[in-house]
Amino acid sequence: MLRFVAILGTVFLLSGCAKSVMKIQGFDGSTVDPVMQQQFATECNGRAATAGANVAYSGSALARALEQDQVQRAAFEGCMAEKGLKVTWEKA
Repeated sequence: MLRFVAILGTVFLLSGCAKSVMKIQGFDGSTVDPVMQQQFATECNGRAATAGANVAYSGSALARALEQDQVQRAAFEGCMAEKGLKVTWEKA
């Protein structure tokens, strides 16, 4: 069940940025080791999925899905910031 929630959270996270590309770098503009970036992204995707699952059911399903997307994006970006990484979204 938790794996399904994580996959669903990742889908929601990525669906909100389908027309944009995620760029991850250090706050000082430095590049990040790809292995560490993947490790941090995996951990932060889990946190984002958990945060999205905690969004209360209220209103329509569409409103909840949009709120989940916002909550998950904020949780992901906050988690990455804790790791010293800045996440930006650029138009593709």
